[in-house]
Amino acid sequence: MQVHELMTHDVVCLYPDDTVRTAAEYMAAYNIGCLPVINDDRRVVGVLTDRDIVLRCIHLNKPYTVEIDNIMTTQVFMLKPTDEVATAAHIMGNHQIRRIPVVDEVERLIGIIALGDISTHEMSDAKAGRALSDISMPESYQDSNPYYGVNVDDFRL
Repeated sequence: MQVHELMTHDVVCLYPDDTVRTAAEYMAAYNIGCLPVINDDRRVVGVLTDRDIVLRCIHLNKPYTVEIDNIMTTQVFMLKPTDEVATAAHIMGNHQIRRIPVVDEVERLIGIIALGDISTHEMSDAKAGRALSDISMPESYQDSNPYYGVNVDDFRL
């Protein structure tokens, strides 16, 4: 299955000179925690998450008038619409991200795929399913915990 089959097409987005207040208002109004940041050509230049706002604005006592380009994440994973959903799930699981912008051949935003989009669709690829289960657990925990991946059914009573 390809990304374009599950992605959201109408994406709320921000511009680099929008303020944190604007971002927070969009997040509240649309009940979303991540907004792609685009330039005038609709090319993705970053993403802003609710976590970015907390860690890079509120925590540092910056005003809500701070422009997005001062706190957004600029290293962004992006997918093409023809990429496999399993690839999206793998990236999400390995990098603990829940949303990935989908772009055309010149990196213009055309959609977004979210963990929720993938998790609500029955997937046949076992690797993709495993990546989804890893999304909320850091790799360091997985590597250091000898019980990671052990199910209750693995023990006899």
